[in-house]
Amino acid sequence: MLELWMAAAISTGTLAYDEAWLNRFFDGSAAGGSPADPFASRGDGPAPLALAAPAIVEPAASVSAEPMEDADEDGIEDAREWELAQLLAPVLVWAKGEKCGEHDLLYQIHPAGPRRVRATYALIFPLDCGFRSSGFGGHAGDVQEVDVDASLGEAGWEIESVTLPWHSPFKPKGSFRLYLSEGKHHVYPDLEGCMRGRFLGFDRCGGGAIEAPAISEYGNVGEAAHPLTTTLERYKRGPWADGYAMETAWGPSLHGDKFFCGGDPKRGGRDGFWAKFRALFGWDACGDALDGKWSR
Repeated sequence: MLELWMAAAISTGTLAYDEAWLNRFFDGSAAGGSPADPFASRGDGPAPLALAAPAIVEPAASVSAEPMEDADEDGIEDAREWELAQLLAPVLVWAKGEKCGEHDLLYQIHPAGPRRVRATYALIFPLDCGFRSSGFGGHAGDVQEVDVDASLGEAGWEIESVTLPWHSPFKPKGSFRLYLSEGKHHVYPDLEGCMRGRFLGFDRCGGGAIEAPAISEYGNVGEAAHPLTTTLERYKRGPWADGYAMETAWGPSLHGDKFFCGGDPKRGGRDGFWAKFRALFGWDACGDALDGKWSR
């Protein structure tokens, strides 16, 4: 109710606010500022994959007999982790009315035993637009994760189990597709589950773009003891669509916030007055923390 009153008051001119003051209150900068870019020299990531993601994939042949780098020291070479992240990724089916589909992707390839790995994908969004893009239940920043357990057999890498939030683990049959609900980006294994699922029919899925996600080599978060991706600052050129100022892949943001807020304005990004106002009163209205998504 307080937010509705404030919105009405601002729209009628009975209450004014100083956005520059709020920016200085939170991060010492004026409105519209952007952080320095420590990764300006990096180029764009690879082109998107073809629109197919089979449940069984062949192991790639080694391109060199020379040892390759293993920067996160988990026993799997970095180049092989990138290959596996592409091979095990699902195809994403978006909702027809999606208005907040701008996103990026982080991943982790974690050893899970002899000839076994767990691939974790975290879709990160600047904004959650609420159920059916209505604004109801929306917030700054959104994280949706997918865990894929796979093993290497004679026929290649086989996906054994997929785990999604609020769903029982399952094994894909045929093409590995996942459905994202409009606005909220909740992930479902099928259309029927979207309509009868946890959120009492508020979610709506299907009918939109079909995407094989682009997996960037820069999106590998590594391991907790040896992280590869840490801060998610804005790139002048690089894999992030709009930048995630002051956010991190491991632990709290650079402002000490526990949750992922998509780089909203009080952290140097976007989303206007309300993100600052909520933060001023200690209201947490952001997505889940990223650090809890990764295997350790």
